[in-house]
Amino acid sequence: MISRPQLWLRLSGATLWPLAWALALACLVPWLLPERWNGQVRGLWLILGRLGLLLSLPLFWTHRWKLLPLALGLAAFTFLGLATRARWETALPTGFQELEGRLSAPWTLQGDRLRGQISLSAPASMAGLSLPLSLPAEGE
Repeated sequence: MISRPQLWLRLSGATLWPLAWALALACLVPWLLPERWNGQVRGLWLILGRLGLLLSLPLFWTHRWKLLPLALGLAAFTFLGLATRARWETALPTGFQELEGRLSAPWTLQGDRLRGQISLSAPASMAGLSLPLSLPAEGE
């Protein structure tokens, strides 16, 4: 039979709090990275990260230390996702670019501006990207 404290513990979702704290700790990762980071990670850091995550996995089955492998796992996935995004951003062309594409959203009037969207087909590094467009409504 379940006692009143055990029932309250099950209904309150107390077992899910480590996941919430792990997510909060993983949200710190973008703030710890430098602004001009190009997404490159040394192999040694990748190996150390994997090793730390693997060594913390047995702690997942303990009640007190469940937060550690969750936080490390979420931080690792966040870090690797940010590295991929940073590499993509640094590969974008710089300076003035001639863009080619087709309108992918109808023009809508918002205040004194026309807003739309364009799906790019050129340059090749930006193909498939969808960008918002904004023009003055009166043709100014």
